Amino acid sequence: MKKRIIIGLVCVVIFLGVLGLLLGFRKDNDKSLTKVKLAEVTHSSFYSPLYVALEKGYFKENGIDLELILTPGADKVSAAVLSGDVEIGFAGAESAIYVYKQDESDYLTLFAGLTKRDGQFIVSRKKIKDFKLEDLYNKEILVGRSTGMPALNFLNALKKNNIDTDKINVNTAVEFSALSGSFIGGVGDFVNLFEPNATALVKQGYGNVVASVGMLSGEVPYTAFYARKSYIKDNEIKADEMFITGDFRNAAIECSDEQTLVDKTIKFIEDIANSVGVTDRTHIHIVPGNHDLERCTLNPDLDEIRNSYNCCEGAFPPEVYKQLISRFGFYTHIYNNLYSENDPITLGNLPLHLSKCYKDYALVYLNTAISCGNDNDRGALVIGNIELYEQLEYIKSQNPTLPIIVLAHHSPELFNPEEKDVIQNIFLDYNVLLYLCGDAHKISCRKINDVLEYTTGCMTYQSDVHITFACGELLNNNHEIKSYFWDSHTLQWGIYDQFNQHYKRISKKWWNNIRRIWRIKK
Repeated sequence: MKKRIIIGLVCVVIFLGVLGLLLGFRKDNDKSLTKVKLAEVTHSSFYSPLYVALEKGYFKENGIDLELILTPGADKVSAAVLSGDVEIGFAGAESAIYVYKQDESDYLTLFAGLTKRDGQFIVSRKKIKDFKLEDLYNKEILVGRSTGMPALNFLNALKKNNIDTDKINVNTAVEFSALSGSFIGGVGDFVNLFEPNATALVKQGYGNVVASVGMLSGEVPYTAFYARKSYIKDNEIKADEMFITGDFRNAAIECSDEQTLVDKTIKFIEDIANSVGVTDRTHIHIVPGNHDLERCTLNPDLDEIRNSYNCCEGAFPPEVYKQLISRFGFYTHIYNNLYSENDPITLGNLPLHLSKCYKDYALVYLNTAISCGNDNDRGALVIGNIELYEQLEYIKSQNPTLPIIVLAHHSPELFNPEEKDVIQNIFLDYNVLLYLCGDAHKISCRKINDVLEYTTGCMTYQSDVHITFACGELLNNNHEIKSYFWDSHTLQWGIYDQFNQHYKRISKKWWNNIRRIWRIKK
């Protein structure tokens, strides 16, 4: 059922993990499917995305044999989930709230939404020109049971539009499934119906659609998927690896005490790692950013160092490297606290670039900040490309078939043009698949030759940048990345589509855990 993917926190982090629940994946050579039963509260054209996904076989493509079971009534849906008859419930969010308030230990947990507007239409027995909600005064309207989402949100719509509900006979005695029949039978002056029932009633000559409840109430978490807490726990996202693209120094509260800053930064990193299931520090991968070193040191000599650097030779003289690396004291402290408490490194033996081979991929740790100055580095950075070449040669000698990911802080666009050309040719020669970087404080994605360059956002809350949560997939040299970003203006999470280059909003409830860790303030 499960397929290895890259999924993660990028600005900050990308991680390798697996998904369960309705997002479960399988390997291409794994033909087994996981049986999942889903109880839906009603059939409606508003739920067509679910039906299309089922009809087109999207669930089976991702390792899931989904059985859709019609279960009229949100109470019956929640009962089916609680009893274990089905794994997933699909109904109004209110049913999960009712179960939670009953102190059920294995309560229902909402994990996704499908509709964000009420799909009901107000149907009048008589034709009404220029309908107003005040036309409901002294009339009877059928809305379903009082504790259901249709009735609750209808009352919410009335309240939002300053309508006096005491002047309306709101009939909650008729079951949702019997609304059309009761109305045809002569009960009520108005009735609230979903599609296709509303249109069917109109075509039969029994009524006239006069208003949309969804337009009157605005956006609400109307119909959602939920499962028992234990089922969510058993199938939650578990990450294998977490990658940090640098500038983590800004993640912690600024303080004058260097050790306190290091401790706070380590805790920040571990909090994020733990939230996605990475509990072993050796599975956290870091590279330094331009804010993780003392940039003011040696700035007067940087131009001379860069100008004397020969891109064809691709190496820094030992004495120059010693000078450049001496600025990475903070990064060295972070490195030692994460990995090398028993065998600490020093500034003198801090490696420039590293590479490691793992089971499913190879990773190159690229220190693009080695020649950083202040903020005028565009087109000037040099990184010591000969060591990059040697690291890729090492990977090739270990396993030439492994897909290669390069983790860095800067995009090659900031490199010296000659250095950029050399490095991009090296990437081409060694079939580098993915280049992960940060620095720009906004997310972007582009393909250069056969290398996908993914630029992340920012790891700290700032009004003019994006906090990003990115997830993607790496399998058989194919990759796909989605980015979740925090919109500080709308206070909502959104999705960044790398291929269509656009954003769309999603529910902020999805990422409350991450939001808490990032200490985002409203």
